Formats: sequence, C-alpha cells, structure tokens
Amino acid sequence: TTTTANSDDTVVACDFFVHAKHPERISSSWVRSKLIDKSYKPNWNDVRVVRAMLAMAAQALQNPTITHVLFCTESCIPIVTMDETIQVLQHGTSFVSAYGRDSSNTTRFDERT
Repeated sequence: TTTTANSDDTVVACDFFVHAKHPERISSSWVRSKLIDKSYKPNWNDVRVVRAMLAMAAQALQNPTITHVLFCTESCIPIVTMDETIQVLQHGTSFVSAYGRDSSNTTRFDERT
C-alpha cells in the first residue's frame, strides 16, 4: 500500500494491481510485485480486457479498506494528475460525469458538434 498526501495535505492510501498482457516482459521488480496471478492476453477492444479488469477489481476488493478502483492502461496517457484524481474521488464524482461537455479537460473523443 502506498500512502501519499495531496496538495491540501489530505492523506490517501492506495494500492496498485497490474495486469500485463506479457508479464514475462516486465523488468521492474516493483511492477512484477503488483501483477495479478493471471494474464488474459487481451487484444485491443477484446472481451479479455474486461476479464482482466474484473480480475484486478476482484483482487483489489479483497482488501476491505479499498473504497475506489481506478483503471489505467499502458497505452493511454493520464487525463489528469493523481492530485486531481484524488480530489474527484473524495467528492464522490465519477470521471464519467466529472467534466462537462464544454470543459477544457474534455478530449477529442467527446461528443462535439
């Protein structure tokens, strides 16, 4: 478990769970220590991505102190800082509804006319 303080000195505990398509290619000992037991070897836009996400969530939720699960992917860059992520999660807002259509934080994938 990693403990960090965000910009308003709120202490937040978090843990990481990693699913790797090719776990044998992971050279970082820290990342290897966070790997879940099984690799689903998903392709892009494959149902095995969902299976991997569910397996990570299931492992995370075995710890009763975990209250939020955030999924990230190696092929995408973060949309906000960890500090902003913590702020959003502390206020009970989903990233799906955290930003309005006209927010500067929206991406080119958002619906625009």
